[in-house]
Amino acid sequence: PPAGTAGGAGAVVGATLGPGACTNNLPRWFPVVVPEPAAFPLLDSLTTILSVAAQWLLAQKKLESWVLWICVDVIGVWLYWQQGVKFVSLEYLLFLGIATKGLIDWVRVARLHRVTIAARLLTA
Repeated sequence: PPAGTAGGAGAVVGATLGPGACTNNLPRWFPVVVPEPAAFPLLDSLTTILSVAAQWLLAQKKLESWVLWICVDVIGVWLYWQQGVKFVSLEYLLFLGIATKGLIDWVRVARLHRVTIAARLLTA
């Protein structure tokens, strides 16, 4: 999805609601295979969609990818803690630190790059 646009946000919301609704209905549709309902189907779906979008942006070397990874990790820390999966929650806390460092480093490089380009333009 295009970063920073209403279209991108709309795509994320739409892509979240479809799978989230399906996941929510799986116990009704397949009670033998899925006897228990998902605890947080929409949040699970949201983190999956945001992860795909973040990876897509990262492959294009877009700074916004790190913001999405930070959102995924914040949700993941809370979500897994609430479900009692403390170790995975702590793992997402580690991922949050990595994503935060990635954002800081990429912002620093972007600023240096802008300064270098400006210096070249002034000396040309």
